[in-house]
Amino acid sequence: MKSCHAFVGTLVVALVLFACTPLHASDKPMCSDLEAAKSKTYGFLPSQLSRDEKQAKSQQLDEFWQMVKFKGQTGVDCLRHMVVTEQNDGYFAFDGASLLYSLDTSSVSLDAVSIGLSRANLKELNASGFIKLSLALSQRGIDISSQAEKYIVAPSVDGFVAAHAMKLDRETGAFFLYGSMPPSIADTCLLRMLDSKESYARSTAALLLSFNMTADSFKTLKASNTAAFPEQVRLSISHTMKYSRVVVSAKTSHAEILEKIRRIPNYDSTFFGIAGDKIFEQSAIAVLKEDDLETLRAARRKSLVSVSDEALGEYFALSKILLGVINRLDLYKAYRDH
Repeated sequence: MKSCHAFVGTLVVALVLFACTPLHASDKPMCSDLEAAKSKTYGFLPSQLSRDEKQAKSQQLDEFWQMVKFKGQTGVDCLRHMVVTEQNDGYFAFDGASLLYSLDTSSVSLDAVSIGLSRANLKELNASGFIKLSLALSQRGIDISSQAEKYIVAPSVDGFVAAHAMKLDRETGAFFLYGSMPPSIADTCLLRMLDSKESYARSTAALLLSFNMTADSFKTLKASNTAAFPEQVRLSISHTMKYSRVVVSAKTSHAEILEKIRRIPNYDSTFFGIAGDKIFEQSAIAVLKEDDLETLRAARRKSLVSVSDEALGEYFALSKILLGVINRLDLYKAYRDH
């Protein structure tokens, strides 16, 4: 499956390989023990292991991780090369990328992590780990369109975030992935997904487009046949596409509203976010201008700072404000229903 930026992805692979080649060529003995340990440790499918085998394998994985860490920068360089060149083991592609991200966030390593994620075997993963690592890349400015597309078309992507007792279904995971993208990139990728052969991918794409709320997403949905989508998706599209008169009053100034929006996601004891703050919500809808929408959209992307219900709540609260401002100003009226 080609990503929205297939050529860029190919170029990234080439550049990362070029960056790693000097070590691999001249210092190959320094990586030989890690290569051997990788071959001994990986090459398995978690779903095919018994409970006892999983426990034993977990210990082996810990030992491999420690071995890489012990080697310091050499371990990082060797691991990066192994992640980039891995073609067959989808579990190592993810696990190695996760380890690499924990050790090094240089640009070349971030590109390698992105490559590893694009080759991950989602059938053998808790999808929450894939989403968490993809989101971390996205928040660092890495294009995750190929990872998002991989996720949205996969047959099974349910996951669970133990720290938040949070279940992840396909739509929820997609909000984190596509919601963290710049709107123009999200629109392009989601438009492609409307032509997917998988009905669940098409409906998820339409749902996400209804939340993107850009001129392109409104135009696309206006021209789309939504009758075949699940009721939840049809209702979301209808809610977004239909103009609704807004009557709100401001109790907070325009400057104060923008100051809070720009603080996201720098939460502390003096700022817990805007989710649940009805006064802020109504004031923001009442005073924000069309020129402020870029700032509002940027804050919404940044609010997805973690895979958690709190982050998702902040994203939805900002989405509600975005729609409220669009309705108040009657923006994109050529593509919306009146």
